[in-house]
Amino acid sequence: MDALSDRVKSLILGIVKYFYILIFQQAPGNLAENIIKKIAWAISGSLIAAVFIFIFNVLAIRYLGPVEYGKWNLIVSFAQFIMIPMLWGMGTATLRQLGADKKDSTKSIVGTSFITLIVLSLIFGLFFFLIKNNVVSWLSIPSQLYQYAIGYAFILAFFTLPRHLPTFHSPHWLPH
Repeated sequence: MDALSDRVKSLILGIVKYFYILIFQQAPGNLAENIIKKIAWAISGSLIAAVFIFIFNVLAIRYLGPVEYGKWNLIVSFAQFIMIPMLWGMGTATLRQLGADKKDSTKSIVGTSFITLIVLSLIFGLFFFLIKNNVVSWLSIPSQLYQYAIGYAFILAFFTLPRHLPTFHSPHWLPH
């Protein structure tokens, strides 16, 4: 897996450097080289993840069949919609606050973010549950699928926020 990642990263790095030289008419300096390496890591990770997601979706369609896979996609789509007010831009706001904070209050900022996430998730989860009958009748979807979407939105919200915070995954593997 590391060999594939390194090959993809090297390919992307070469392409980005080529366009850099084409645009700026000079080789990248140390800072630009560092940024290009980090971009190559991000792009290669995204490409590899996209390949795995594609394979997973093809297998899921074959295993579940069109009807059940459609139900799964309905749950995921509603969950992502429901998750928006649960997160309420918390990942971006937390990153901004962490970047602007001159003191070392990272634990306080991240802790406050999680408390806010819990409160918002409970408030909006309850709200979406209370309007369940209206949504279900308006969109003509099964009530059980809508309830699954609310539950899945909770899971997604608590997975999404930590993914965007630098304190939960050390960037030590990135080139410096």
